[in-house]
Amino acid sequence: MMMENITKFFFLFSLFALLSICASNIFSSDKIGENEIVSYQDLIAVFNKEFESYKKEKQIKEDALYSESIFFLADIISNLVTEKNRQKILNEILNRKDEKKSAKTAKGTIQAFLIYYSQQNNKDVVLNILSKKCPSRIGIAPVELFLVSDTKIKDSFFLFIEAYKKSTDEENKRVLAAIIRRSLISNNEDDISLVTNAEKWYIEHMNKLKVNGEYIRNNSLLHHIPLFIIAP
Repeated sequence: MMMENITKFFFLFSLFALLSICASNIFSSDKIGENEIVSYQDLIAVFNKEFESYKKEKQIKEDALYSESIFFLADIISNLVTEKNRQKILNEILNRKDEKKSAKTAKGTIQAFLIYYSQQNNKDVVLNILSKKCPSRIGIAPVELFLVSDTKIKDSFFLFIEAYKKSTDEENKRVLAAIIRRSLISNNEDDISLVTNAEKWYIEHMNKLKVNGEYIRNNSLLHHIPLFIIAP
């Protein structure tokens, strides 16, 4: 049963990565300027309109709806927003305080920006996002698994450690510490000691680390598997 769930998870994760590539055919960058997206409100309005049509056309199943929506939004950010406006909208989201009813949309948008900038190999912006409002997941995938397996950023896991040290928001630091803790299976340290020891461990082993193919975090699976294995 456990292996069936793991296989299903990685199938879905691969599917979402494929969707992000295929979605690039939906929009074309030459559409920038027709209805310029200059604010978070504009972005969500365009997303709501376009995704409503897309999900009806593709008959997306309910259990895949959220993850598909994140990658769809990332594609809008990639193809229908200028870089100047991307930075403007991202800063707007990172600096705003959302009410509970709008928090899910804001979190999804941050995930979409993280997808876009990680695929652009923009380490500085990715670090900025993680240090201010780090998401725990990208769709259904743990954010740490996405960053180390689906991006070209070198030593991307180390960004969580850097983000923790850079962050000034206590709640965000707790999220980052939880990500580091579950990735390295460390349960008995306070957050500061955890990050200090994780940094030492990562630097010591970074050239021998490989992503553990069995790593998974799912609410229905309570086993613990480390994100990395140390190659001999």
